[in-house]
Amino acid sequence: MAAFIRFLFLLFLVWMAWNVIKFVFRLVRGVFRFKIVVNRGGGGMGQQSRPRGPVAADMVRDPVCGAYVSVGHSISADFNGERQYFCSAKCRDDFRVKIGA
Repeated sequence: MAAFIRFLFLLFLVWMAWNVIKFVFRLVRGVFRFKIVVNRGGGGMGQQSRPRGPVAADMVRDPVCGAYVSVGHSISADFNGERQYFCSAKCRDDFRVKIGA
């Protein structure tokens, strides 16, 4: 009977050690995951995420979908004497319909 109780106690200790190891692993993994999120600029704890702006000076914002596109790779059109830049022909056509041109 004493051997069986010792066996159960040993089994309990192994189970506790396994749970402690899992807890430590998850804790370490969570700390590194948090650092990656903070380094990417995503909203971490207590931080508000900011919309990302254009990366280079030649980037413009599509007025329809809000995507940033390079001036050299965008589709442009003049509306009411003002040049607009679009990421696709669909956005250009949607803008044209929206302003009634």
